[in-house]
Amino acid sequence: MEEQEIKRNFGHLGTPLVEELTSHGTIMDIPKGTEILREGQYIKVIPLVLTGAIKVFTRFKEKELLLYYILPQESCIMSFSANLGNTPSKVFALAEMDTTALLLPADKIAGWIRKYPNFNNLFYQMYNERYADMLDTINHLLFNK
Repeated sequence: MEEQEIKRNFGHLGTPLVEELTSHGTIMDIPKGTEILREGQYIKVIPLVLTGAIKVFTRFKEKELLLYYILPQESCIMSFSANLGNTPSKVFALAEMDTTALLLPADKIAGWIRKYPNFNNLFYQMYNERYADMLDTINHLLFNK
């Protein structure tokens, strides 16, 4: 069942990588409202969402700013970046609804992005989407009052 779920969501990344994800990843059911990551934590796992949604946000003076949602077939670009730079998280992550995620060991990520170009492309595409979303938000705030 686990391998089928991973293949269904990430089969486009290729069989060798899916085998690695299945072998090294852990599928976890995360109840709605569960805090997954806090600002200042070092990244130990990178989530790939299979079902549900994870809210990624930052806080400043008791105010919360939504950055993005991680939806099925996506991952957290902020966790990915913090992991590669071996820096603490700058964001919080919370299960927005009951979520099932494949948790990948952070220490495997750098090797996989070198070995599997499709995996690298997945994160590049997510970075590109998040950046475009941020520009849309800024444009909306500045010009659509």
